[in-house]
Amino acid sequence: MNIMDQITMYKYIYPNKIAIQSDSACLSYKKLNENVNKVSNGILKKIGNKRNAKIGIFLDNSIEFMEIFLASAQIGTLAVPMDPKWSITQIQYVMDNYQPDVIFTQENLLEKLKSYDENISIIVKYNSERSDDYNKWKTAFSLEMPKVTNDNDSLLIAFTSGTTGFPKGYIRSHSSWFESFYATNSELNINSNDNIMAPGPFVHSLSLYAVTHSLFIGATFLLVDKFEPKKVVKFLQHVNHIVLYMVPTMTKALLDYINENELTKYSYNVKSIISSGDKWSKKSKMDVKKIFLCINIYEFYGSSEASFISISDPIDNNINPKSVGHVFKNVTISIRNENGEEVANNEIGKIFVKSKMIFDGYYKNEMETKMVLHNGWLELGDYGKKDENGFIYIMGRVKNMIISGGLNIYPEEIEKVLRKLEIVEEVVVIGRSNIYWGEEVVALIKPKYNTELDSINLKQYCSKYLPTYKVPHEFKKVKSFPYTSSGKISTGEVKKLLEAGKYN
Repeated sequence: MNIMDQITMYKYIYPNKIAIQSDSACLSYKKLNENVNKVSNGILKKIGNKRNAKIGIFLDNSIEFMEIFLASAQIGTLAVPMDPKWSITQIQYVMDNYQPDVIFTQENLLEKLKSYDENISIIVKYNSERSDDYNKWKTAFSLEMPKVTNDNDSLLIAFTSGTTGFPKGYIRSHSSWFESFYATNSELNINSNDNIMAPGPFVHSLSLYAVTHSLFIGATFLLVDKFEPKKVVKFLQHVNHIVLYMVPTMTKALLDYINENELTKYSYNVKSIISSGDKWSKKSKMDVKKIFLCINIYEFYGSSEASFISISDPIDNNINPKSVGHVFKNVTISIRNENGEEVANNEIGKIFVKSKMIFDGYYKNEMETKMVLHNGWLELGDYGKKDENGFIYIMGRVKNMIISGGLNIYPEEIEKVLRKLEIVEEVVVIGRSNIYWGEEVVALIKPKYNTELDSINLKQYCSKYLPTYKVPHEFKKVKSFPYTSSGKISTGEVKKLLEAGKYN
């Protein structure tokens, strides 16, 4: 099974249909296949007969990124998407531990790879008319599909945040993405007539999956090099039937931009918004519906290792907006106590899932793989519960749980209460070391309009909705939070800053 087998068919079915459209260029399915073949032949010349070679893709979102990714898939090598936002130390760690055989990069990132120039084959996308530019390099190779025997089901090594601060590589297979593609078509009502947009970085699983799925079903993908509300709006004003993949922080930024620039007079033909990465607030969903008329809202719960787990579709959003919906198609879920026994409905436990969409393991890290994979079940690292109607609720991350006076406290529950306040723009709840209690609850709040915090009023407010032991011991005003490259607040970094006294 190879994801390129189906994408290749579209050069015969509708060769002139636009596969990828950016603000400055477009690529038909025929031309995409020709370019992928050229890059495939170019990579094969670089790696020779080496099996299981790894192809580093160190690029911003671009047509070239996808040509390289699909070429790697076609010839059975492992794609290794590398984040342009990584520090030099993180890049060095990945280079040393994952050892890509060829790296494709761009001119402004070349400096970060400087120490590896002599040790690895590097092909650069330049912003000038250089003879060794990537786009000129690929013209030297045949546009005919290479003849390779590809029995490698592994598709890519992607990265998630590791507990040590270094990227942790996990392996996804062609077959796991096939399963995800078919389930997506059914659950999210996406088809080849849609125009799909995922403005997040391709180095993250959500956007890379979205663009590949778009090409797999013969749809058109709308590409922006990096997320900027202005760039997204430009497409929304001129293209119909758009399916938009977003994380909640992106949705907020987009809505703010539209309102600030009084662009609500336009009729945005957005078919649906698909949200993931964090819980999407009810208020934000209502704000979206005020601007995007007749829109379908989907919110799914998933992870890089598990793919899709549950889905809240437009009906679920109306019936039970507090949940993360029902279990995704062809997924089995189990909620267990600390002894590994399945709990009853409405009882909280650790979430385990089983499906053909889950990952193959962490790259060359058998110990960590065994910690999360148990006889085909993937342990997610989340606490949750299921009600009698089959709705799933996420209570919090295992690693974020606060234990105060022997009692389990889920920060997400307290954050949800505080987010209801008009003055709160962003909030993170952290457990801080305490000699007597073990940990005490601290709420760090970024207020709107630089408003001062009134701790007494905040405690009184929280006491209306939370038991005493969950009410934060202290409320701290912060100007900003550190974020991950996917746009989420980095809770781990916040905790480090709090413990180091940086928020005093």
